[in-house]
Amino acid sequence: MLGRADDALEAFRAALSHHPTWTRAAYSAAQCLIALGRREDAQGIARQFAEHAPDTVYRAVLDAELALARGEPRVARRALDAFLADGRVSVPARNFARLHLANVLRALGRFADAADQYRAIVHDDPKDWGAWASLYHMLRAGGDHPRAPSVKRYLEQHNVDVDGWTAGGVSAVIPREAGQVPAP
Repeated sequence: MLGRADDALEAFRAALSHHPTWTRAAYSAAQCLIALGRREDAQGIARQFAEHAPDTVYRAVLDAELALARGEPRVARRALDAFLADGRVSVPARNFARLHLANVLRALGRFADAADQYRAIVHDDPKDWGAWASLYHMLRAGGDHPRAPSVKRYLEQHNVDVDGWTAGGVSAVIPREAGQVPAP
C-alpha cells in the first residue's frame, strides 16, 4: 500500500521460504512482480497455481490481473466470471473475486455494473470496508450525490478513513480506532 513493491516482494519471498504452499503470499508476490513490470515472473506463479492450486481464488484473480496488465480487460472478466460460476465458492473467496471483478468492470467503463458488484459484496459482508469505500467513490464519481454522503457517513460511524482509500484498493481501507489520526 506504500508503493514499495520491491520491499514487499522480498518480505513475501521470505514468508514463502518458510511456508512454500502459502497461496496468499505467492499471490501477493505476483502482485508485486506485476507492479515492478515483471509480468513474465508473475506469469510463472500463475502457471504454478494452474498446476498445484487450480481452484483457488488467487489463481483466478492473478489470471485477471495479468490480463489487465496486458490490456485485456475482457479476458480478465472471463477469468473471474468462470471462477464465480462455481457454486461451491465460499463467501470470502466469492467476495474477493467480486472486488477484482468490479475493478475489471471499471476498466471496461461499466461503472454501474462495478457498483453492483460492490453492493453484492457489502450485502454478503457488511464489514468489508474496502468494498464500502469503493462503492462510495463510485457513487460520488458517478454523480449519485444523494446516496454517496450516506455511505460516507456510515463509514465514518465505523471509523473508516474513506478519504485514505486509493482507486482500485482492495485492502487499503483500514478502520481507525476512534479518535486516532490516520498516518501520513
